[in-house]
Amino acid sequence: AGNSGDTSSAVSGSLRVDTLAATKPVITDVAGDELINASEQGSTAVATVTADAGSTVELYADGVLLGQATETPANSGTFELDIAPLALADGGYSLTAVATDKDGNTSVASDVVQIGIDTSAPSVPVISSASLTNNATPLIEGTAEVGATVEVSVGGATYSTTASDGTWSVDTGTATPASGTLSLNTNGTNPISVTAEDAAGNTSAPSTQTLTIDTTDPVASVTNGTLQSDGTVLFEVSFAE
Repeated sequence: AGNSGDTSSAVSGSLRVDTLAATKPVITDVAGDELINASEQGSTAVATVTADAGSTVELYADGVLLGQATETPANSGTFELDIAPLALADGGYSLTAVATDKDGNTSVASDVVQIGIDTSAPSVPVISSASLTNNATPLIEGTAEVGATVEVSVGGATYSTTASDGTWSVDTGTATPASGTLSLNTNGTNPISVTAEDAAGNTSAPSTQTLTIDTTDPVASVTNGTLQSDGTVLFEVSFAE
């Protein structure tokens, strides 16, 4: 009788529900060529992944978590993880990424990207050609790791060739230097230095040789003959360059 109850005010709003799986991430690059060499292992070897902006992205190698990638720049949808500090052992690995969006929904794993880690320098190449020649533009040849890129430096020029079957050669008379200009000492010594670089980019220690070129013909001189007791004449011949 004359009493009135409390009046409640209505509250309106909206509730966002997201149960959709996060977009499948994509591994777009690992160290530029999916091969990590000793130099990269000692500095940086970045894996790049694209996923929904603002996601949490984790990277795995053979199913083992490597770490969480960082989005850079902020909210760009591009994520990076430097795997060099992890010092993975030499060998091959299957890399995958999984993304979790801002609402906690997890994606399926990315497609697998195969990477290789090779931090071992190739064996020192061998120079098998002669160290003494009378050819002013000699052939320099030897052996190296199969498939290695071989650099030969001699006479101010550097040549690049491939040891396709484990052998290599440079004809200084016809080959074009990758850098420098050839100027051989055709009557003296010429230091040679040869290195090999494997597919991962590791470079061997140099192999060296001192190539001596002698293109001067010897000059013969004959002294007067001396009559021997048996009636023969003895002549002495000497050679000089």
